[in-house]
Amino acid sequence: MSELQVTTADCDIAVIGGGVAGLHAIKAAAKIKGLQVTAVIANPFIEFSMGAAEFLCDHKRHSDYIMGRPESWQVKGVGYIFEPSPEIDPAAKTLKFASGRLTYRAVIVCTGSRMPLIMPQPGDSAAARVAEVKKVSDAIGAAQTVVFNGSGTI
Repeated sequence: MSELQVTTADCDIAVIGGGVAGLHAIKAAAKIKGLQVTAVIANPFIEFSMGAAEFLCDHKRHSDYIMGRPESWQVKGVGYIFEPSPEIDPAAKTLKFASGRLTYRAVIVCTGSRMPLIMPQPGDSAAARVAEVKKVSDAIGAAQTVVFNGSGTI
């Protein structure tokens, strides 16, 4: 049985992802005393995609499903990096970003899926996402026929 090698790292736990699973992992890890937790989230806002069927049809409802001010949902004591998902080097226990790198002792990956229109694109600002939702909502509102594929949240 091999022993755990303790290395110097920028954080003990890096959590990648800002959806429901990522937010839960961030909160759970932050409760463990003595751990330094860093959250890596692609966008500086949280959007709940389960409301997409509603807010894509009526952009005025989008504000019901988006939390645009990070300070309103960040967990105290957790470090945050707002950049799209990094390159992961498991051997070096390093996340590489366009702006630099982060070393970790353990990583939790909660990136979910990327569905165009239903979810914001990694790296988008809240203003860009609001504009995209309005454009889609206006197009759906002007359409004479709308076809839904699958039942989803409708």
